Amino acid sequence: MSKDKSTGKWLLLIYNLPPEPSRSRVSIWRNLKILGAISLRKSVYILPFDPETYENFQWLCQEIHTMKGEATLVKVANIENLKDKDIIKLFHKARDDDYGIIINRCSEFSKKVSATGNQGIKNQLKLREELKVIANQLNITRGIDFFKSPLSQKALNTFDSCMRHMSQLLNQITTSTSEKIKEKETLKKKDFQEKKWVTRKRPHIDRIATAWLIKRFIDPKAKFVFVHEDTTKVNGLPFDMYHGEFSHQGDNCTFETMLKRFNMKDNTLKSIAEIVHDIDLNDEKFSRNEAKGIDCILRGLMETFKNDNELLKKGFEVFESLYAELNKHNR
Repeated sequence: MSKDKSTGKWLLLIYNLPPEPSRSRVSIWRNLKILGAISLRKSVYILPFDPETYENFQWLCQEIHTMKGEATLVKVANIENLKDKDIIKLFHKARDDDYGIIINRCSEFSKKVSATGNQGIKNQLKLREELKVIANQLNITRGIDFFKSPLSQKALNTFDSCMRHMSQLLNQITTSTSEKIKEKETLKKKDFQEKKWVTRKRPHIDRIATAWLIKRFIDPKAKFVFVHEDTTKVNGLPFDMYHGEFSHQGDNCTFETMLKRFNMKDNTLKSIAEIVHDIDLNDEKFSRNEAKGIDCILRGLMETFKNDNELLKKGFEVFESLYAELNKHNR
């Protein structure tokens, strides 16, 4: 979110690092960029003062000290020969550059959606992933837009336009896909036993939830294999990949697609599907209160477990517990 800061006080970080190793300098520069700090001159950065920016700069000072560097924090009310409005212009310029990149990406994205035509079903997963990246970039930029950059509203409007274009595409696909699913024969679990299921590396919400669904309710002896996202030929049953029937279908995430293809009527699974949908598509379609918490837990697991099989195992525990809790209310 955009933050309106008081212009009464400023926080200056003045630091010095040894020339080697160079990666230390790169690391500090990246962190300063993440915090939204502006360079006044070499090794002097500024942020509007408040408890949050003060704490962030304190942590950065500690990191600089661990790199055998020197760092000093200075809180000032005014900077000689530099008026507050001039400093704010510097922040505006930096954020306008960030918003400009987002606006261009949104424009390119809308062109892709318009051009996808009959390839909508095939390309929708990649389009969703790209839209998530843009949304994340926009949220990060708004989080360090301390003085509401002039381009901020244009960026929001352009992103909203992307969302509308994507929604229109998904509505078209959903109508077509729903009819096709109805026409398809319901899949039988007995035909999907002891299979090797293949999905993309570093699974998150939809892939972890779908793998749990497969193991728990469809194929108890299922084996899971993880491949690069660009892999086109797989030795096994693909799910949540850019090809294959077990993936996003219109407005349905992969978990929802699996429930429909196997005609699973469990109300608790439908509740979990709504949570997975809200996290994966980030459209608040079902407004499930559990979504943010589950998303946070799974992201924590991704940071903790770098082995995909271990990550899947821990993710299964999350969904097993979630199922047990939700099932109490659906009996």
